[in-house]
Amino acid sequence: MFFKSKNREEKLRLNAIGKAIDGIKSAATTEEVESSLHDACIAFRHDDEDRHNEEIECGAATTLYKQLALYLHTNGSDKDIQLITLALSMVYKCSKQTRIASFSEIGEGLLTVLSQVIERTLNGTIDDEFMSLTHATKTLLLLAQVNELKCDLVKHNGLVRELVSIMDNREIIDARVDAMHAIIFLMFEDDNVVAMARVPGLLDMLTEVAIHREEEDQIRRWSGAAMWNLACCPANKVMMANRSTCLRAILFLLKSSCLVTVGYAVSTVRQLATEEDNKLTMVNYNSGSLLRAIVYIATRDDIHMEITRKAVHSLHYLVSNLTAIEACKHSPLSEKNTGLLVTLTSLVIDSPDDEIREAALSGLTTIAIALSDGMCQFETLLQCLVNLLKSGRIEPTTMSLAALRKISVKIENHFSMVNCLGLLETIGEFIVHNIEIGHPERIENAMALDVLLSLTEGEECRVVVSDSDAVLTALEQVLLIKTELKIQECANKIISNFAKYSESRAKASTHKGLMYGILTKSNKDPALRESFKLLAQDM
Repeated sequence: MFFKSKNREEKLRLNAIGKAIDGIKSAATTEEVESSLHDACIAFRHDDEDRHNEEIECGAATTLYKQLALYLHTNGSDKDIQLITLALSMVYKCSKQTRIASFSEIGEGLLTVLSQVIERTLNGTIDDEFMSLTHATKTLLLLAQVNELKCDLVKHNGLVRELVSIMDNREIIDARVDAMHAIIFLMFEDDNVVAMARVPGLLDMLTEVAIHREEEDQIRRWSGAAMWNLACCPANKVMMANRSTCLRAILFLLKSSCLVTVGYAVSTVRQLATEEDNKLTMVNYNSGSLLRAIVYIATRDDIHMEITRKAVHSLHYLVSNLTAIEACKHSPLSEKNTGLLVTLTSLVIDSPDDEIREAALSGLTTIAIALSDGMCQFETLLQCLVNLLKSGRIEPTTMSLAALRKISVKIENHFSMVNCLGLLETIGEFIVHNIEIGHPERIENAMALDVLLSLTEGEECRVVVSDSDAVLTALEQVLLIKTELKIQECANKIISNFAKYSESRAKASTHKGLMYGILTKSNKDPALRESFKLLAQDM
């Protein structure tokens, strides 16, 4: 009984579909046509996917398409065109597989007539308060959701341009949402990315949507997603970065109150910054505004770790040997902002994320090399290197000492170095700590002593170094190491430099521990014995 009832319902339903379709085909007068289209819309107005499948299989989409083509050709009434496009937007709520089957039969023609509906509505030929355009756009969105059809839609002449034209008209609220949604679906198909970037007006539309202050939040988010996807394609990177309107839109999105939008914008910057030719353009854009926005996002503690990670990667890519100095000039330390150098240093020291620390350290390394001549933000750089050395992490301390050693090669840098708050003390304490934990042989100890040796080559700076109790204690501890190590030779040279000049000799000789260490080792080292004699004169 149950199966008989079910079969009877199915038969009645199929008869109703057939009746609706036959009514459209056989209508002879204007009144009959409008009545049959009304009946079809009533029959197709539901959300049952299986029933929509049946409607397509019975020929509903094909019949409606043919009627629409006829009405457009004969300049049929706007009302009838509106009803036909409405019915099409209903029946294409069928399954994606059924949409594919229907498209294989009438797809090319269907896209043509839907494009004509949009074009004629926008130029005023069809005047129905944008209803036909809205229904046509809904149908295109339904087709754009099907992966297998995306390339065909983009290849169809002028179709994407029509969607862009809808976006350019702010009077069409519902259709704009569907048009933008369709553009997003089409764009997130790898084979479409290059072609869509070159559709006339599309990039201009995306940037206008991003910066328009009265734009719908969802549409603005989609514009961010679209620009990110375009930026992922190598063929689009230089083209996008060279368009100031694109960079302006990205900067606007970076300052959005919506974190999803911010995430898309940061991802876009990250993708564009991977292209070497883009780095300087992006760093210098609007006097560094784009760079400063990324630096600020990297410091925010109210965003998801993934966005922070992308922001730091963006900085890592943006900072190169070519751009490092410009980047630091555009993002200096100030009362209101931590600046690029301090931000990267804080991330290296404090971030719980390994990937963030690694990317930040890489950026800092590049900057340290570029700024080693002491021409730009030198004091800030030195302070950051001191903080890295204090961190106790292996990679940051190694990088810090390598940078300090490179910087100390130039004697004109010495004055700033010895007067940098905490630099000498931190180096001395670093050496002592390694010896205390049983690792005097670490290469970093030799690097630290190399820095101190360089700083004692000039008389004025030598005096400052000899006045540091931490440095003198470190030298004492090095001398007292029982095994013979090369770092002791370096320590001996530093002590020799102190001993040769009266002011530094006077200061070094007051450190009893150091004098004891020198005395202990002097019986085996003639040069050290000579240094002791000189130092003893001031005891």
